[in-house]
Amino acid sequence: MKYIYTIFIAILCYSVNAQDKPYEFIGLLELESKQFISYQIQFTIHKDQSITGVSVSDIMGPDETKSKIIGHVDKKNKTIKIKEDELIYTKSSFDPSIFCNLQFNIPLKKDDYKSKFVGYYTDGSFCIDGKLHLKNVDKINTLYKMILNKVDKLEAKDKLKTEDANKVKKALSSANLVPVKLTNQERLNYVCKKDDINISVWDEAYDDGDEIEIYFNNSLIENVTVSTNKKDFTLKLQPGKNIIEIRAINHGRVAPNTVSFELQNTSNKVEIHNALESGERSFIHIYHEK
Repeated sequence: MKYIYTIFIAILCYSVNAQDKPYEFIGLLELESKQFISYQIQFTIHKDQSITGVSVSDIMGPDETKSKIIGHVDKKNKTIKIKEDELIYTKSSFDPSIFCNLQFNIPLKKDDYKSKFVGYYTDGSFCIDGKLHLKNVDKINTLYKMILNKVDKLEAKDKLKTEDANKVKKALSSANLVPVKLTNQERLNYVCKKDDINISVWDEAYDDGDEIEIYFNNSLIENVTVSTNKKDFTLKLQPGKNIIEIRAINHGRVAPNTVSFELQNTSNKVEIHNALESGERSFIHIYHEK
């Protein structure tokens, strides 16, 4: 597993010569307890040197969380100042009053460093701090290919067990920012400030007869045979928590039931991939905030 550690314990190689250009970095949050949490940021530096983008922590984990980030380039101090500004979704237990947003500075044009981060609750009080390790995703993708090739060669020569090789490959694939995935009894918490929300449903794999029931606030609203063609509908939200429940009626010709959802709330769009067996359920909790 040393290969994975090599990928995540990072260097930041970065230049801000271009404007209105997207950037993407991946790495780790290192807590004082020496716990490591995967972390990824995607952002754009605009012509006025402001920054907008998103962050995702605990990628594909039980507490996966996505937030909007804002910031600016501080040319005088040669840093990029970034802070999490607004929650988009989380799989973790959700209480808006105690949600923790991170802030950190990224040094410009420095090859090897450990940046510090600090987290604050919405009322401004301190919640957490630690170290941040990041690496440019383009450089990581090159490392992925090198490592996977080496893993394949070691496996072919019986120098690495297939089970261990698969663990490495799985860890590498989960390091990429992908649509959030929900399995049986898992829940996604999503924040919406509009009175209604647009939802699309489709099969992420192929048309094999997957059927689902969709419940909204305990009432059945749709019985769908899911296809690769998107089915769109709009839900009127009540103040506070609204619950969408997805029940898998079957798994079609090929298991599992692979229904996908897209939630659209103005600029906050989230894609969700469900993988359910017959009779299993997943949930989307939508918190309507004014």
